[in-house]
Amino acid sequence: MEGSDHILKAYDFIEKGSVDITDEPELSEELSDRQMMTLEFCPAGDLFDLCTEYKDLLKENMEVSKNLFVQVCRAVSELHLKTGYAHMDIKPDNMLIGNDFKVKLCDLGLAKALLGFQNDKEGTDDYMAPELLEIGPGGYDPLKSDLFALGVSLFVLNFSLPPWKKAKMNSDRLFTKFHSERKLFMRTHPGLKNFQEHEVDPELMDLISTLCAVNPNDRPESIDAVLQHPYLNKYVDFAST
Repeated sequence: MEGSDHILKAYDFIEKGSVDITDEPELSEELSDRQMMTLEFCPAGDLFDLCTEYKDLLKENMEVSKNLFVQVCRAVSELHLKTGYAHMDIKPDNMLIGNDFKVKLCDLGLAKALLGFQNDKEGTDDYMAPELLEIGPGGYDPLKSDLFALGVSLFVLNFSLPPWKKAKMNSDRLFTKFHSERKLFMRTHPGLKNFQEHEVDPELMDLISTLCAVNPNDRPESIDAVLQHPYLNKYVDFAST
């Protein structure tokens, strides 16, 4: 997206049959029936790899994961406000890290218009909101679905594992515990086993809980509202958002 610091840049679109690698004829033939894009290079990988490979470092300095999450929020806000689209597959795997350590949101292939409700199931199961897993007759609000996925991503950034497999009350044990027996969830979730209770910021858990509310109407109204949560508002420089 032009003019964005936090959306992965696309430089060129290559039509089918346009690839001609003179010294690699077999590769040219293999790629001839594919459409391709040349994209901004992000050599540092994605946030999922970062938070799993360096989980001990992130545990020692959780301000790093807070900084990364603020950048993710800014990326999603730019997407929502500048394009009018929801991402629909927000997860650390789709957040790349540039040379300047800026987070770049990528993989917009499932994006849906924010205007009105949607009826297509999109995304990755671990990060899907309840209303996406079981779409009702009225459809779902894609903005609120993005916010739910942000909450799951925030958990992963801090604890290196998704909080649950599917956001279904009563059928997913961890999701049910998270909303009904929080202390039991904290004691039994594998991503939290190396944390003492006092090491987990209650404001962090409150923000995750707010973003991952079962009822979409109980989630924040916008990314700006997320950035004003007590967990982030002392940290965010609003002049630069």
